Amino acid sequence: MSSGPLNKVVIRSFLFIILTVGGHFACFSQSDSARQLSQVKDSIPRHEKEEEPLKSKVNYKARDSTHFDVANQKVYLYGDAEVIYEDLNLKAGYIELDMKNNIVFATGRKDSAGKEVELPVFTQSKQVFNSHKMAYNFKTKKGKINEVITKEADGYIHGETVKKDSTSIVYVSEGQYTTCDMEHPHFYIRAKKLKVIQNDKIVTGPAYLVIMDIPTVLALPFGFFPNKKGRKSGILIPTYGESPTQGFFLSNGGFYWGISDYLDASFMGDYYTVGSWAARTHVNYAKKYKYTGFFDIKYSSFISGDPIVPGTTKAYNYLVDWTHREDSKADPGTSFSASV
Repeated sequence: MSSGPLNKVVIRSFLFIILTVGGHFACFSQSDSARQLSQVKDSIPRHEKEEEPLKSKVNYKARDSTHFDVANQKVYLYGDAEVIYEDLNLKAGYIELDMKNNIVFATGRKDSAGKEVELPVFTQSKQVFNSHKMAYNFKTKKGKINEVITKEADGYIHGETVKKDSTSIVYVSEGQYTTCDMEHPHFYIRAKKLKVIQNDKIVTGPAYLVIMDIPTVLALPFGFFPNKKGRKSGILIPTYGESPTQGFFLSNGGFYWGISDYLDASFMGDYYTVGSWAARTHVNYAKKYKYTGFFDIKYSSFISGDPIVPGTTKAYNYLVDWTHREDSKADPGTSFSASV
């Protein structure tokens, strides 16, 4: 066999081996590169759809310092901090703004003596909440407030936990309703749950009267207190006190009836622990540019001395009073008034 054909066979075999190995190498390299690219794509974080931004701008400031956490989209406010958003105003010693989740958190701060100061004051739609700490969501308009005091009409509501929903309805747990303006009231109506509908009413579950932190036997299966602005009907919370001769007492408790803008009436009573009591009715009436007046009926029973000691006296008193006055504009040049 000549060397020519043999050389051709060897060369062809060598080329075939090179092409075969090269093809496998090329296939391996292409598959490995695709796999690595796929892994890189999978390693890229996939962000969920972002929420719509707030409709209004959130303004904030602080007296001492303001810290920014850009990575977590948070702002920390220290000392006399304040946040304003639409009709919402929040002041506190420390405020944390979570811009990513649209949540604000507030609490007080401790002074050099260790006393907690600059406690959160939350104001919205002229409704004010004083608390120890609170959280509020700008987006859902829902909030949670701890150890809160808020004024409703002529009374004050104290509660361990308050939840506020987007419709301005407030739910209070372990609540107290009182007309005493002290931080620790002398008397109050205690209820496990209260529901406050702004500018409408306050509704409670089973409730009882507490005087000087002592529960009394005066209890109700439920409570209802009007909370409307202007003339309104509702329960008159009694005033608590002590008399040297009559003992402990509750006075001026009863019911007010706002009949109209021209006529109203109140039915009140007093009770003393020695056994004395009093009841009275007061009616006001008026007609613009015509006349004004009032009508009173009073009746009382007063015991002088100790009821169990001989010689104790009891006195009954009653009074009927009517006063009427004509407006000078009704008939210029003449006037009329009477008191009977």
